[in-house]
Amino acid sequence: MLTPTGAVCLLGGRGSGKTTALLHLLTGVAGPVALVANSLAFLNPAGPVQVHALPTTIGLRAPTIALFPALRDLTRATGTLADEENRTYLPAATVAAAFTVARAAGGPVTAFIDMAFREARPAVWRRLDTRQGTTALTAARLPDGLLDDPHEHARLTADHARGHRRRLRECAKSVAAARCESGTDTPTVLGRGVTDLVAQAAR
Repeated sequence: MLTPTGAVCLLGGRGSGKTTALLHLLTGVAGPVALVANSLAFLNPAGPVQVHALPTTIGLRAPTIALFPALRDLTRATGTLADEENRTYLPAATVAAAFTVARAAGGPVTAFIDMAFREARPAVWRRLDTRQGTTALTAARLPDGLLDDPHEHARLTADHARGHRRRLRECAKSVAAARCESGTDTPTVLGRGVTDLVAQAAR
């Protein structure tokens, strides 16, 4: 997602709440934003860290759709069907239009947010230092350039992997990182946290 001061990248494994967090941010809880991509984006660590969108669809589970009136109305109107994993896939442009936000091709990265799911407990937000940020980026299995592709990551040679980890450390040094454990008040906690990170980047 792109804010006026740069892109915010959400990290985390399957079921960590990345997509739901993205949709909360599209409602404007942290101010005006544009949608870059969901799940797949190119990350360029050379110089200022940049992110570039890939034209992918957004997979939505029924509980996530139920949280957002815009998605409920959209899926009801279009008669979209869930797949065998009970996900409904919509083009990113369709989701952006439903939330009345713009699409963006990418931009400089302002922050990484490591997402985790806490179920029925209050959400928790904490800033990460460089070491913790590097750990979060590594755990997200970020191969060279491409987010969220464990198969590509597994093909890295030992020498390539050392350089890869060095580049992730450089990303963590130059870009603010935080961890959001989502819960019952995720929109409030996430919105406040992202707003603080964006304000800091603006300074």
